[in-house]
Amino acid sequence: MTKFLNDLSFGKKYENLLASYLTPFYTSINKIEGKFKDYDIICDDNIKYECKCDRLSIKTGNLAIEFKCNNKESGITSTKADYYAYFIIKSPDEYDLYIIPTEDIRTKINNKEFKRIVKGGDGWRSEMYLFSLSIFENYKK
Repeated sequence: MTKFLNDLSFGKKYENLLASYLTPFYTSINKIEGKFKDYDIICDDNIKYECKCDRLSIKTGNLAIEFKCNNKESGITSTKADYYAYFIIKSPDEYDLYIIPTEDIRTKINNKEFKRIVKGGDGWRSEMYLFSLSIFENYKK
């Protein structure tokens, strides 16, 4: 349970950073609290963001995007978010932020631009598309 709580705290930190980043662009920013898989933040005009952070991407040069967990659709296949905000963690105080339109990710999946499908997450219950981080370079903020 401690790992889950640590991961939850870690994720909340980056949701707060995303909200701070978005503040100059919107008049209303609302973080969704509790268990809600559709998106993490909703802003003006119903613009929705999914917030992700990855500690391995900086080492591997890859970006993993979940599409299934426990044999059920999840992540990119079930999100209602308009954008994926991806924090690539370099160190505890340094990161790169990518803001990628969800439809662009889905197009890359449909065009089979991913390297392969991998398993991961807690207990290896998640399935993810593994992309080269470099194909998202144009989305880096």
